[in-house]
Amino acid sequence: YKTHHMKCFNEDGGRAEKFTEAYYNPEKQDEVDWDNLYDEFDTALDWPACSFIVPLMKKYPDAKVILTVRDPDSW
Repeated sequence: YKTHHMKCFNEDGGRAEKFTEAYYNPEKQDEVDWDNLYDEFDTALDWPACSFIVPLMKKYPDAKVILTVRDPDSW
Protein backbone atom coordinates (compact mmCIF):
# COMPACT_ATOMS: atom_id res chain seq x y z
CA TYR A 1 0.00 0.00 0.00
CA LYS A 2 1.12 3.54 -0.67
CA THR A 3 0.34 5.60 2.40
CA HIS A 4 -0.17 9.35 2.65
CA HIS A 5 1.56 10.52 5.81
CA MET A 6 2.55 13.81 7.36
CA LYS A 7 6.16 13.30 6.27
CA CYS A 8 5.15 13.54 2.60
CA PHE A 9 2.91 16.58 3.15
CA ASN A 10 5.31 19.10 1.60
CA GLU A 11 6.44 16.71 -1.13
CA ASP A 12 2.99 16.43 -2.66
CA GLY A 13 3.27 19.14 -5.31
CA GLY A 14 0.36 21.45 -4.53
CA ARG A 15 -1.46 19.18 -2.11
CA ALA A 16 -0.11 21.05 0.91
CA GLU A 17 -1.92 24.21 -0.13
CA LYS A 18 -5.17 22.34 -0.72
CA PHE A 19 -5.03 20.59 2.65
CA THR A 20 -4.18 23.88 4.38
CA GLU A 21 -7.07 25.65 2.64
CA ALA A 22 -9.47 22.91 3.75
CA TYR A 23 -8.11 23.01 7.30
CA TYR A 24 -8.67 26.76 7.68
CA ASN A 25 -12.07 26.67 5.95
CA PRO A 26 -13.98 23.79 7.56
CA GLU A 27 -17.26 25.04 6.10
CA LYS A 28 -15.90 24.12 2.65
CA GLN A 29 -14.58 20.65 3.50
CA ASP A 30 -17.53 18.92 1.84
CA GLU A 31 -16.50 20.61 -1.42
CA VAL A 32 -12.92 19.29 -1.36
CA ASP A 33 -12.00 16.86 -4.14
CA TRP A 34 -10.71 14.14 -1.82
CA ASP A 35 -10.31 11.68 -4.70
CA ASN A 36 -7.88 14.09 -6.32
CA LEU A 37 -5.95 14.80 -3.12
CA TYR A 38 -5.45 11.11 -2.40
CA ASP A 39 -5.29 9.89 -6.01
CA GLU A 40 -1.83 8.31 -5.68
CA PHE A 41 -2.48 6.74 -2.29
CA ASP A 42 -4.21 3.66 -0.93
CA THR A 43 -4.23 4.67 2.73
CA ALA A 44 -3.73 7.71 4.94
CA LEU A 45 -2.56 8.14 8.49
CA ASP A 46 -1.46 10.83 10.90
CA TRP A 47 -1.89 14.44 9.86
CA PRO A 48 -3.52 15.80 7.72
CA ALA A 49 -6.01 12.91 7.43
CA CYS A 50 -6.85 12.97 11.15
CA SER A 51 -8.01 16.58 10.83
CA PHE A 52 -10.55 15.62 8.18
CA ILE A 53 -12.11 12.49 9.64
CA VAL A 54 -15.71 13.74 9.34
CA PRO A 55 -15.62 14.73 5.65
CA LEU A 56 -13.49 11.69 4.79
CA MET A 57 -15.97 9.33 6.47
CA LYS A 58 -18.80 11.02 4.56
CA LYS A 59 -16.91 10.54 1.30
CA TYR A 60 -15.70 7.00 2.06
CA PRO A 61 -18.29 5.43 4.40
CA ASP A 62 -16.91 1.91 3.94
CA ALA A 63 -13.33 2.87 4.81
CA LYS A 64 -11.64 1.13 7.72
CA VAL A 65 -10.63 3.47 10.52
CA ILE A 66 -8.20 2.50 13.25
CA LEU A 67 -8.26 4.80 16.26
CA THR A 68 -5.33 4.60 18.61
CA VAL A 69 -5.40 6.34 21.96
CA ARG A 70 -2.32 7.03 24.00
CA ASP A 71 -1.68 9.10 27.08
CA PRO A 72 0.16 12.21 25.82
CA ASP A 73 2.42 12.19 28.87
CA SER A 74 3.65 8.69 28.03
CA TRP A 75 5.34 9.92 24.85
